[in-house]
Amino acid sequence: MSVCGSGASKLHAGFVALLLLAASARGLQAEDASVPRLSFDELVTLSNKQDLDPALAAKLKVVLTTPVVDNRTGATAAPAKLRVTEWNIERGQNLDEIERMLSSPDGFLKEAQAARKKVSANELERLRSEIRTLRESDVLILNEVDIGVKRTDYRNVVKELSDALGMSSVYGVEFLEVDSLVSLGTEKAVLDTPELSARMTDDLKPDRSKYQGLHVNAILSRYPLRNVRVISLPVCHDWFAAEQEEISKLEKAKRKTADVVFLERIGREVRRGNRNALVADIELPDAAKTTVRLVNAHLENKCKADCRAKQMRAVLENVSDTPGALVLAGDWNTTGTDGTPTSVRYEIVSRVKDYQFWLGTLMQFTPVSLPFYATAPFKFWKNYRDPTAMHIPVLGRNPEAAMFGNLRKYRFQDGGSFDFSGDAARNLQKSKKTLSDSNERAGKGFVPTFGMKRTFGGVIRYRLDWIVVKPGATANAAMRPETPVTLTKLNGALPEDLSDHAPIATEMATR
Repeated sequence: MSVCGSGASKLHAGFVALLLLAASARGLQAEDASVPRLSFDELVTLSNKQDLDPALAAKLKVVLTTPVVDNRTGATAAPAKLRVTEWNIERGQNLDEIERMLSSPDGFLKEAQAARKKVSANELERLRSEIRTLRESDVLILNEVDIGVKRTDYRNVVKELSDALGMSSVYGVEFLEVDSLVSLGTEKAVLDTPELSARMTDDLKPDRSKYQGLHVNAILSRYPLRNVRVISLPVCHDWFAAEQEEISKLEKAKRKTADVVFLERIGREVRRGNRNALVADIELPDAAKTTVRLVNAHLENKCKADCRAKQMRAVLENVSDTPGALVLAGDWNTTGTDGTPTSVRYEIVSRVKDYQFWLGTLMQFTPVSLPFYATAPFKFWKNYRDPTAMHIPVLGRNPEAAMFGNLRKYRFQDGGSFDFSGDAARNLQKSKKTLSDSNERAGKGFVPTFGMKRTFGGVIRYRLDWIVVKPGATANAAMRPETPVTLTKLNGALPEDLSDHAPIATEMATR
């Protein structure tokens, strides 16, 4: 029997929706089926329609909830110490430099030396050590990774890093980048002159055949990844409706030049999706077949600290039944504020390929009133390096303290808890303070992982990235964290940082 006309179309759409929803409900992995690729026209629809037809809504749900796994032949020997490195890789915008560091460390060292007038022997040895730490990691937990986006030349950053390191990988899509101006190029840029407007519009326009717009979190491992899943976290910022509303306000702005409005506009990001956590198990090839659960949690930046704490509670509730060891890591955006600092320069560099031209052309129009945190007066910012510190109202306000307090008190179903200890024998700083065995301490607080130059001078520094470890269930169990490091020298070895976040690493003895 054949069905024709609009009835057939509706029947087909409904059938597709049912299939996709069924796939999503099963928690499909990449070994079972591939994630559907959205066409460019579908991405355009996602950029401008709040309410979606059932088939597209179901397809979007599968993309956002299905982990994509690429398991390769794993290492055959268990390490004496399992090294885990976390890195917000800033989309992979400096992927070529990262790959050079991984494939040719000696060449990278020479490049770093050539870029500086003077490098001491101690600095060189520290840099060499940090390169070795990253290259020899057993697990990489990555945030903000691009797949099929113009700003990173449409590359699959997860696959390229997996290939370079010979690791298995899994990723979960956090967002689809569907902003009509800065992502899809379906909106014309409006600047003060027609010539600049046309040039910017062309610079932002993507290759429709290559564009996928995937912004993902990933886990790479020297051991096969099992039981993978994506946890969708509570919504703390609506990246579609709220961003659209802000853009609408800009379009109604009066008394502002087109250049100034444009600079404000590129600070908005219309996306489909939400913050998530990615979960995977690895089994070490030792006699006990030790299983370690890995959790990559990327918490919201555009919200207050109490909502980030809510997201972390959701992560813990979803992994509460974990037996044995667990490593929880990621960019938790622990600024204590509603929004990670940014700058006009950062927004231009992040969006436009020919950013050198546009920095020189547009920065002269930057007024102090632009809503970018990095333009704030110097005294407005302090080095916010210890969000674990006690919250003392008025005298020492610390909005992030509640989340770390919850982590410290949390008990898993097997009775285990996160190791918040500071054992002077287990870290290079000989510190006995909170979390000093898993996160590198500084003279005051923790070594910052995030740094950004202010538009009007100075540098903002925060500790945004974290690793916490739940050892085995018994008091003397292996997998206690030790020797944490922040790879600051590595990240800043070249004139342009490899990322706006420095990688962090810690080790756990497996026996």
